[in-house]
Amino acid sequence: MLRHNGRKRTFNHNLRLAILLSATAGIINVAGFIAFAIFTTNVTGHVAQAAKEVSDGNYYLAQIIALWMLLFFLGAFFRAYLSILFKNGQRLFLIQFLYLLKPLSCYL
Repeated sequence: MLRHNGRKRTFNHNLRLAILLSATAGIINVAGFIAFAIFTTNVTGHVAQAAKEVSDGNYYLAQIIALWMLLFFLGAFFRAYLSILFKNGQRLFLIQFLYLLKPLSCYL
């Protein structure tokens, strides 16, 4: 599956890779939860933890975990967006945008 890239990589390759990666993440979640009583993977562990908190009726913690996941996805989206801007040669916009973010860094 990973030997194929570009146009040689078909939908079936992508599907098999997605199934393999999601099964691996699920196995790691289950093994980590059984061994350490915590979810050991990043995003999939957060989804499982949020589901556990909802099923336990602890909606406040579920909302906090959902916020973590939202921030993770927004960060990934923002990073991809900046990569596209930088790749297309719009460096001036990127520099101006980062300059505008500088005052916000004191709040983090």
